Parts: sequence; structure tokens; C-alpha cells
Amino acid sequence: LPAALSYVAGSATNGGSYNSATRTLSWDGVEVPSGGSVSRQFRVTPATAVSSNQVVVNTATIAVNGRTIERRSPPLILTPSAPPLVERVFGPFQ
Repeated sequence: LPAALSYVAGSATNGGSYNSATRTLSWDGVEVPSGGSVSRQFRVTPATAVSSNQVVVNTATIAVNGRTIERRSPPLILTPSAPPLVERVFGPFQ
């Protein structure tokens, strides 16, 4: 996770786990059907009070059979007036 965000404990869907030391979320054993897709979700809050607009981009790393693919999220803009809880949906991954 980007430093500007804090993970909301227990919010990762479908058995996702969060490692606070590396600031990463992981989902193991995810099967994507041929021609299909999957999405994974979690919740974050701003890590500190937001006093001016901040742009945050998260990166998903997908590792399959020794091959690694990175996908960046659409930009998330944190504003002083934004709600304190934000849900991010990553996917669908094909």
C-alpha cells in the first residue's frame, strides 16, 4: 500500500491477508477461469489528516508460474473533504 493509506484490518475479501511489515496484501491460490476474470477488494483510510489534495496510485503484482505482471489502479484523490473510508476494487484480472 502507498504510505498515504492505512489498511482497515479484516477488510480484504476472499481470504486476503495483510502484512504490515511490507505493507502488502496477498491472495494465494486464486484461480482465474479461461476467458474469465476475478476482482479483489479491501478498505483503506488516509494514514494522516489530509490537509491538501493528494493523488495515490496503488500497484497490484500478479505472479503466475514464474511470470509477474503489474497493474496500477486508477488514481485515487484524497481531499480534505473526502469521506474517511475508501473501498478499492482491483480487477477484474484476466
